[in-house]
Amino acid sequence: MKKLLLVLLVVALAAFLFVGCLPATPTEGEGEGEGEGECESILLINYPMDPGDTGGDKLHRGFYIKAFPGTSLSKVDIWISAKEAGDYTFELTAREGTFNGPIIGESQANIYFTENSEDKLVTTFNFSSRPVQMNSIVTFVINKIGGSGICYFATEGEYGDIPQEDILLIETDGTAPPLDTFKRYGIAIKVYGCAY
Repeated sequence: MKKLLLVLLVVALAAFLFVGCLPATPTEGEGEGEGEGECESILLINYPMDPGDTGGDKLHRGFYIKAFPGTSLSKVDIWISAKEAGDYTFELTAREGTFNGPIIGESQANIYFTENSEDKLVTTFNFSSRPVQMNSIVTFVINKIGGSGICYFATEGEYGDIPQEDILLIETDGTAPPLDTFKRYGIAIKVYGCAY
């Protein structure tokens, strides 16, 4: 009987030690994606430039997302043109709530423009997945910090059948806080981030 109890005790101890050495099984949603606390960045706002866009606004204009459809900001694409050829550097600043609110992130982008000032090139600003409160206002200010010519960003995006008042992005006359003056619904833009 003592031998049987001893065998059972050894088996139980071996099973306990073996299970303790196994890696923990993640619960649903845990350990997935790009890393702890991270998720997959997706396209949150998709208003690509209308191929027929012939206009544009100078960079002193501002714009904002009236209800951010995600929980982080990872990348923004804007179509920009320049009146003079050369290398240019732009900085895009994202803020929370107003044009002078807390900074969510800042990103610089470099691009070369040819002499054709009508060419609007996609300019990508990377924000490394900055956290954003879902449905909050996010403002953007773009500045040229390198390059000699006057620059414009494309204002005519493709919105499909979305009614104007449902377009998530508002362009403003300037960047005075809190949200300057309404100019139009939308610009040509793509915004990426986490949806949850």
